[in-house]
Amino acid sequence: MTNRIVLSVTDGLKISKPGINVLTAADKDLSFSSAASSFPVEEVIQFRVAATWGDVQTATFSQAYSSAPLVSVYTHGTTNPTGVSVANQKFFCFLQFSKVFYTQVRTYVHPISGHYTLFRIRLYNDRITFQNIKGTSGIDMTPYSGYLSIVVHGTY
Repeated sequence: MTNRIVLSVTDGLKISKPGINVLTAADKDLSFSSAASSFPVEEVIQFRVAATWGDVQTATFSQAYSSAPLVSVYTHGTTNPTGVSVANQKFFCFLQFSKVFYTQVRTYVHPISGHYTLFRIRLYNDRITFQNIKGTSGIDMTPYSGYLSIVVHGTY
């Protein structure tokens, strides 16, 4: 049986990929390491969402991932974020793929008007979709229009 998990005072917690001995594993062979400062970035997609109610808008990943990608989404308003560090953008949500697809509904509050937008986000292994949905609560709502940075994180 292969050693897959180790917890030590010097190395912290490490979990290796299946079939790899954690005691001799290189960083690329780890699924998790508490010594790492963050999850590695597989790809960053700059995506523009149009201000329409109900239309499903799709951002496609560069590959179909065989396991669950971790995805974080950042809003950047109406300015194209190309060349802008994700650290300088507003964090919107963090998603983890589950089963065939994963759905979350998130609320975005427009910073100037204060109007609300509901987003239906579906995460697949090869794409992520966004849909502005209008609530029926009577609250002033505005469909989100602007740029998103979609960060697909890998494993160690």
